[in-house]
Amino acid sequence: MTVQFDRVRPRTVGTTRSRLRSAPADAEGKRALFSAAPPQAAAVGGTVTVDCARCTRRTVLTPLKAARALFPSLHLGWTVSRGDRTIGVGLAGREHPSLIRCPACGRLSWARLDFRI
Repeated sequence: MTVQFDRVRPRTVGTTRSRLRSAPADAEGKRALFSAAPPQAAAVGGTVTVDCARCTRRTVLTPLKAARALFPSLHLGWTVSRGDRTIGVGLAGREHPSLIRCPACGRLSWARLDFRI
């Protein structure tokens, strides 16, 4: 009994090599496959950082986006940072003193606000 492969196209050497060489190089490479999380934005002066207690994510917002995102909220305290110095304002003893809708997960949760000057 002989097996015939009549449905399989014969391989041509020129088409496979030219197709591989013409493919664009991947800028991320294997790093995109094995990276744990995308890099977070750095908090610079004039930004508001929101640390959510529910989803444990940190979101950096501009003052205008923060005003829109944090409008219906309850604030019992916040922190103000300048360089390495941090000053807490409001009720002491709470790690997450603001009840807000988290910009990352969209759920109502307790969060910590940090205003960078």
